Amino acid sequence: MISIKAILGDEHRRCSVAAIPDFASLCEALATLFDRDCNSFRVFYRDDENDLVRISSNIDLQEALRLTTSTFNIVLVPQAPAAEVQVTPTDDQPAAGSLKPEKAAEKAAKTTEESTVMANLKKAPKTESKPNSIQLRCAATGKFLRILPTGSVDG
Repeated sequence: MISIKAILGDEHRRCSVAAIPDFASLCEALATLFDRDCNSFRVFYRDDENDLVRISSNIDLQEALRLTTSTFNIVLVPQAPAAEVQVTPTDDQPAAGSLKPEKAAEKAAKTTEESTVMANLKKAPKTESKPNSIQLRCAATGKFLRILPTGSVDG
């Protein structure tokens, strides 16, 4: 038996399963546990260095289970639905409809991510020294973003 403790926001749930054969089965079990759709969250676990590591494949799941000693601790991060992106054609841009849905969703996600980072920076305490740039790691995606002194985001 594998004991699972899953956290989604302020909700904590526990269950036991005989086995977790693959990542899809884990997602289905978590979706049932929290009464959600499998695509509405991302799955992470705490590794042996206490870092949050994303599980997105069977290989990731096998590694997570290998590192689990007693209870499989899982953290679920809500995944916002991809926003629709309006594309207005210009002389140097292709006509509307030629932007692939994956690229539109990626662009929308990046814009949302940049907005979140900028909002968090505005809340951060002011320091006396002015660094050339600040590097932040997004907990949801694991990507690193660099904030330039101008306020623009490079990532």
